[in-house]
Amino acid sequence: MKSIQPFNFFYYAFIIDKQLLRQVRYYAKLPFYEYVCGLIFEHTKEKLLNAKITVDKSGGQDFEKWFSSYIKKGMNTDKFQRVRKVIMADSARENLLQLADFVVGIIHRDYDPQKFLKVDYLKMIQHKCIKTVIRPIKT
Repeated sequence: MKSIQPFNFFYYAFIIDKQLLRQVRYYAKLPFYEYVCGLIFEHTKEKLLNAKITVDKSGGQDFEKWFSSYIKKGMNTDKFQRVRKVIMADSARENLLQLADFVVGIIHRDYDPQKFLKVDYLKMIQHKCIKTVIRPIKT
């Protein structure tokens, strides 16, 4: 854990209760992905300029083409090229994705009441969090 602290990275945390969200509206994968991408666009747009985005390769070629196009169309405007390139990569070979998986695991354990850790790893990386977004908002 201490080995990643000195590195220059930051993250946005999107905590999504999929069970609750499915009760409200999103049953199929594609509308769910569109919803999540919309959240990401809304909250990260101002921080990105000419970015290269690396995503875990988990779908087929059709999904990869759709996803890359959807990200670029959602983020880029006539004035700004916020996303230059979207790369689908194997997380076993991509250090950046391994770091992202590690951070996601820490956040998941912190928000899941059934996962208890003796060490509060989230405190160790919380200073690198730009923003935490929780959806759906419980009323």
